[in-house]
Amino acid sequence: MSQPSPLSLFWTIAKHELLLILKTRRAFAATGLYVISALLGSFIYIYSLRKIEQALASALVEQGSDPLTAASTVGLMSSEAYEKTLSFFVGHDLEFISEIFRASPLLPLCLWGSLAFLPLLILVTSFDQTVNDIHSRSICYSLLRISRRSVILGKVFAHAILTMALIAVCFALLLLIAMYQLENIDFSHTIGGFVRIWVLLLPFGLCYISLTSLASTLAKSPFGALGLSAAFFLGLKVLSWFQNIAPNSSYALLRHLRWLSPNTYTSGLWLQDPIEPFISSCAYLCLSAAFLFLGIKHLEAKDL
Repeated sequence: MSQPSPLSLFWTIAKHELLLILKTRRAFAATGLYVISALLGSFIYIYSLRKIEQALASALVEQGSDPLTAASTVGLMSSEAYEKTLSFFVGHDLEFISEIFRASPLLPLCLWGSLAFLPLLILVTSFDQTVNDIHSRSICYSLLRISRRSVILGKVFAHAILTMALIAVCFALLLLIAMYQLENIDFSHTIGGFVRIWVLLLPFGLCYISLTSLASTLAKSPFGALGLSAAFFLGLKVLSWFQNIAPNSSYALLRHLRWLSPNTYTSGLWLQDPIEPFISSCAYLCLSAAFLFLGIKHLEAKDL
């Protein structure tokens, strides 16, 4: 009888992990809460935009403007105010921010919300990737047919599939609400922006999934894996604050530690220059590879 190929075994691990995630009440509740929160936030945001447009259009009509002309003017006026607000929150001058974010008020909401809340979702759903199998020793049955490296990579791949699918669902819900509520939106342009954000979030999410995978191999219990993952997330967040140390300070060397933090590279995702998002994505992939390497080496050295 022919032996299964390593690729088929890898996919079997990934498929089994994905089905296990979907059956977990904790993960189901966390993803449900994430979707509901995204849906509610999107509705409030879009409803506010609609009310602002209606109020400005009504004011122009009362001054004698044609309704169609007023609607067009409102689009330009709200765009100018929107661009100033975008520049303030992103922390870059407007000319450096990608035009795709300046053209649609929906896209910055998607990227900002994902960057802010996706790590928390990953923390809750992915912290126990391997620790349960190690703790119960059920991983020994898998290791009879597949390497420890493939076990970790298969689990990370399954969590990445779930994360990216969830992001796509949230984007679709936001677009549906916008189509119903708003009029001055270029939806073809917005859909293209959604695709770009989805691609950029893949290495970003993979970085945090790999970090939870590392924590899961280091911990001795699921609760310990959760605490260690949270400590890693918080510690890397703190490292990004080291960029605020003055260059002429006696602690200036600590500024270089900021490059170890995923938060350091988020600003590059917003920029017009295509090199900046590419560099940020490569940085996330390098961090992911480093976390996975450490997790694999620790699991390979562990006596099971």
